Amino acid sequence: MLDRLCAKYGLAYDQVAHLGDDLPDLPLLRRVGLACCPSDAAPEVKAACHWVADVPGGHGLLRAVAERILKAQGHWADIMAKYEA
Repeated sequence: MLDRLCAKYGLAYDQVAHLGDDLPDLPLLRRVGLACCPSDAAPEVKAACHWVADVPGGHGLLRAVAERILKAQGHWADIMAKYEA
C-alpha cells in the first residue's frame, strides 16, 4: 500500500510519516521519513521511531504529530491566526 500511495502522489518514502504502536507496524516505520508512536507503544516500536509522542494511543496522537509537522514546516502560525481572528 505504501508503494501505491507514494507512486500516486509522487512521493519518496522519506517524505512520508507513519504512526504505529505495535510490532506489525515496524516494517513501515522503518521505511518512512518520520516514524512516530504513542507513549504506550511496544518497546521495539519506540526504539524504531524518530519521535515518541508524550500521549498514549487514542488520546490525541494524530493531533500531536500533525501539530509537530505543521510547526516544523512553518505553517502553525497561519493556522492559529484563523482561530484567533
